[in-house]
Amino acid sequence: MNSIASHRPYAWAKYWSQMGHDVTVISTSKKKTPLDLKLSTDGFSVIEIPWLPTWLGETLGDFSERTKPSQFHCGTRIKWARSALAFLINSLRKLVQLRLGLFYAQRMPDVYSFWYWSCRKYLKKSEPWDVTVSTYAPYATHNLGYWMKKSGRTGIWVADYRDLWTDNHIFPGLWPFTLIESLSERRMLKLADAITTVSEPLNHKLKNRYRTSLVRTIENGFEPLDAQSISKEAFFKGDGITRIAHTGAIYPGYRDPSPLFEALRNLKDDSTELKLELVFAGKYSDYIADLAERYGVESHVKQLGMLSHSDSLRMQRDADILLFLEFESKDVSGIISGKIFEYMNSGTEIWAIGITDESIVGNMLNQEGMGSSFGKDSGKIEKALKFLLNDDKKSISKQQNKLPEIYHRKTKAKEFINLILNVAAKKIE
Repeated sequence: MNSIASHRPYAWAKYWSQMGHDVTVISTSKKKTPLDLKLSTDGFSVIEIPWLPTWLGETLGDFSERTKPSQFHCGTRIKWARSALAFLINSLRKLVQLRLGLFYAQRMPDVYSFWYWSCRKYLKKSEPWDVTVSTYAPYATHNLGYWMKKSGRTGIWVADYRDLWTDNHIFPGLWPFTLIESLSERRMLKLADAITTVSEPLNHKLKNRYRTSLVRTIENGFEPLDAQSISKEAFFKGDGITRIAHTGAIYPGYRDPSPLFEALRNLKDDSTELKLELVFAGKYSDYIADLAERYGVESHVKQLGMLSHSDSLRMQRDADILLFLEFESKDVSGIISGKIFEYMNSGTEIWAIGITDESIVGNMLNQEGMGSSFGKDSGKIEKALKFLLNDDKKSISKQQNKLPEIYHRKTKAKEFINLILNVAAKKIE
């Protein structure tokens, strides 16, 4: 899928199979789209299992289409009633999914629970596995890893966390499901042979919560070949406009570009002509459009919708500045998304908004000399914008620093497989 989350498990499958291991990936069946990642699966097997029974998936799909106002071909009153129904359904969906994480592959209840049962049915007919690695989200993957370990269908089970489940900093869940999740996660992890996560702060959090020493940190990393394989054709026109670009997901209320919009608004008040464009690629058109209008900067904001991965990489490479959004609190100081490694591999300067140098990402940007952290200080951002737009500095020179090899995805895949081999060796002892 065209999602940063897919790169982590893909790298394991790719590099573990190249190391000579027999690798099988079990995932959900997906609709093919033109934006899918063009990644080779040579050397390992991929088994896609439907996440819903066929009849139920078709029913829900038809219902989803029927709640789109553009699909209504009927009388005015009926059309109005159906539009109102569609509005209520979509509003409820945004509340339970985007705010709470329910039915969104994050928190309980979730539609991928159906996939869990389909996978169990399939795996009962297969040979036992030496090692099973499950990666959250969705939590159904850990349910499956737990069942395989408990039933003796795998020798080793490693539970991986790209984000935390019950301590998720964006999706808080809903009581009483949060209580069930906490009890379930605690019970399941008692059977795990190892637990992995993406940063040291998350590592400590898992250790403290579950009183275990089995947690290891395996960062996301980046794929150096990505930047080398994309087209050299310029993504942006050579029109003299300075561009600040953002690619990937934005979560309203958490990853917030408001300080940048505020700085831009203040800058507009002092300038008759501002050759600056904020470019966003992703699925959040209403949120960004409303925010831009609120600050009066809509003429400087451009939304491109979803891009292919190769176009996203070109955009990152050719932008003057890359915008990284996160929010800072004691609960999220340890979040290191795969996006930041992809950004750093582009060679483009990064502006982090919502976090300071005290955060783990802010500290990394500062140490590697690849960007700046502004927190929510619009005044500081405004000064940086003035410097960026200075006539004597038409564009930001590309960073000469490159991420060290320790952050390569191949290196991280080797670290992970060595962890598994160490676990296996201890079991033999």
